[in-house]
Amino acid sequence: MSPCLLDSPPKPKLTPEKVEVMEGTSVSLSCSAAAPCPKLPPNLTWTPRLSDSVDQLQENEDKTTSVSSVLTFTASHLHHRQKITCRALYTLQQGGNQKTSEARLTLKVRYPPKNTSVSVSPSGSVLEGSSVTLTCSSEASPPVQNYTWYRVNGTEMNTVGTGQNLTFNVTESSGSEQYYCEAQNEHGKENSTTVLLNVIYPPKNTSVSVSPSGSVLEGSSVTLTCSSKASPPVQNYTWYRVNGTEMNTVGTGQNLTFNVTESSGSEQYYCEAQNEHGKENSTTVLLNVIYMPQISGSGSCSRTAAEISCSCESRGNPSPSMEWRVSGLRVTNSTDRVIREEQLGNTGLRSSLTMRHSQRDTATLLCLSTNALGTSSLQFHAPSTQQHSDSPPKPKLTTEKVEVMEGTSVSLSCSAAAPCPKLPPNLTWTPRLSDSVDQLQENEDKTTSVSSVLTFTASHLYHRQKITCRALYPLQQGGNQTSEASLTLKVRYPPKKTSMSVSPSGSVLEGSTVTLTCSSKASPPVQNYTWYRVNGTEMNTVGTGQNLTFNVTESSGSEQYYCEAQNKPGKENSTTVLLNVIYMPQISGSGSCSRTAAEISCSCESRGNPSPSMEWHVSGLRVSNSTDRVIREEQLGNTGLRSSLTMRHSQGDTATLLCLSTNALGASSLQLHAPSPQQHSGSV
Repeated sequence: MSPCLLDSPPKPKLTPEKVEVMEGTSVSLSCSAAAPCPKLPPNLTWTPRLSDSVDQLQENEDKTTSVSSVLTFTASHLHHRQKITCRALYTLQQGGNQKTSEARLTLKVRYPPKNTSVSVSPSGSVLEGSSVTLTCSSEASPPVQNYTWYRVNGTEMNTVGTGQNLTFNVTESSGSEQYYCEAQNEHGKENSTTVLLNVIYPPKNTSVSVSPSGSVLEGSSVTLTCSSKASPPVQNYTWYRVNGTEMNTVGTGQNLTFNVTESSGSEQYYCEAQNEHGKENSTTVLLNVIYMPQISGSGSCSRTAAEISCSCESRGNPSPSMEWRVSGLRVTNSTDRVIREEQLGNTGLRSSLTMRHSQRDTATLLCLSTNALGTSSLQFHAPSTQQHSDSPPKPKLTTEKVEVMEGTSVSLSCSAAAPCPKLPPNLTWTPRLSDSVDQLQENEDKTTSVSSVLTFTASHLYHRQKITCRALYPLQQGGNQTSEASLTLKVRYPPKKTSMSVSPSGSVLEGSTVTLTCSSKASPPVQNYTWYRVNGTEMNTVGTGQNLTFNVTESSGSEQYYCEAQNKPGKENSTTVLLNVIYMPQISGSGSCSRTAAEISCSCESRGNPSPSMEWHVSGLRVSNSTDRVIREEQLGNTGLRSSLTMRHSQGDTATLLCLSTNALGASSLQLHAPSPQQHSGSV
């Protein structure tokens, strides 16, 4: 044992004994230890080593020798409750053995709230109507004294509670509201980032829209679309048709497309939307199918000794008007000619004409029915009192093919027997797709017939078109009779009018679910739907089927989507759509500060949609442009912003800098520290 060192080395002395300081202030700790052997003074070390220390050997007033060490550093919230130890290492003169003694103190650093965050219980999805608790957590010294809760809905912000926890029952609207908390103690306050609740609920506000809207022309195509609010999105759509007391399932999927007929106007349609939490029906819709007047073949005339009575019925939408003509002249009500009309529902009309004081030979009568879409007519001859009507032969309608490819030529032939060659039947086509070629001919069996050939080019507009050939037989002693034959065309054509719809429409929040729906007209119906994603020059197949559902990310906003509809005759692409993905600001971790002898320069980048704004805070105060503080901003595309701050005439001790980025969805921040002149630049 050295003669100048006791068995137990003296304990170092730490001053001050207690340290309680404000974050950002300079702290100096002094540690001194006796040096009984000045030639072998103790070695003083600090744990943790917060900065370089200044050590010296000194002679005291009482002629003893001691070693002192001063540790100087800037207090940080990271130092709060940090145990700092000064250790003295004594080396013995003989043998090189060592002994230690130490002194310690605990730092108390006072600072405003930091790392403020919100947690949600239960985590994950929350069922509408259930209770949810938001908890605010924050680091602060002294501890947080006040917690305040805020709700953000669009541009509107409201205070909704105080205390560390906020408990409430969630509603559907809670899913579109953001929440954040503010933590405060006597030294300042800080906001958490916002949280958006994922509220799940069964379908609501289920409705049907019709395209084209308004009136629908008979024979044209109509698409019914089912819309519903649901979380998660609707998984199954089912379509129903109601006709009186009869109800039938007619389709599945968000869209139902079909060609309307006259009868469609008396049928009601509704959809059922379903997800894993329940289902809901829309109200029914009734299509307004418009069509030109159609005169019933049951019209007839009868004769008595004193008068002729004729009756004519027509249906049409808009409801038709009717008039009578005798020898080409319009008939008006008079003493000898009386017209009566009877409404048959919303689309029908029956007109009766009574002509008194009739003569043996009566002129031809014409029943004329008209609405905004066209006119239809039927010719009558009043029979003699001895005449009975016979059923005329039905025309014969022939074609090479009833199912044809669009663009090919189609020839339809209609022939009707002419028992009385002097009064041959008149053949007419409905609809009149082109001019027809008619001729009277004698057959091999010596009978006579009239034939009419209708030639036209097949168009997708004629698909499922009913074509009628009508034979009008005039009778020898007045009056007439009709008979008809019909067929329905099937026109095959590749997909047309291929388009995409997005649900929900408008802006889509990052992380939420979006459904793209591909619609197309085709015969036969579309067999394959294929989805493509385009990013710059890169194109990838991302799915099949009429619907494509996925969760959007920030990158989805720079990608375009389109669909390809295909059947056997061909295929067609829709135009591309670009999703508008909105998300709160995201500050890049590459923000940094650098220092020169004259200035400090800091840079910060942020991305967000809507495009964010940026500001700088120094020691909690917002920085504005001045002679000594210059802010420059550079737009980075549509969603990015780079902000640079240059502070001239900086001094050795520089306050903490905060880069803050904000848009309508929330705020994000990054704290930066300027390095000392010897330190490399970097972010903290």
